[in-house]
Amino acid sequence: GGGGGGFAPDPHLINNYKNANPHIDGRYALRVCQTLRLPRAAATVLRALRLWPNALHAALALGDLQAAKEVARSAEDKDARARLWVLLARHVLGGAAAGGAADGGAGGGGAAGGGAAPAP
Repeated sequence: GGGGGGFAPDPHLINNYKNANPHIDGRYALRVCQTLRLPRAAATVLRALRLWPNALHAALALGDLQAAKEVARSAEDKDARARLWVLLARHVLGGAAAGGAADGGAGGGGAAGGGAAPAP
């Protein structure tokens, strides 16, 4: 049995399913993705639910800078987009730990590294 590298759903399938079935419970889909340890699918569901900061952090946790940029571009609200780009820039410039409180901290299953850095 190799359980680690098994089934990984195509994010486009999730988006297509959500678009075709507007009554799908997105939060349930997110729990399923998290339970089955499908972080890429969970990031896609977060984006579909328009939970922009969570989706951005999920993409960054995957090390997928392109997906993070897509999330930042996706927010319809100009102010939300600006905040997402600031979070993304902080992450790229190495200040991800310093920007933790800037997004409002909406809950989720993300792995935030809460360690304090030594003072310079």
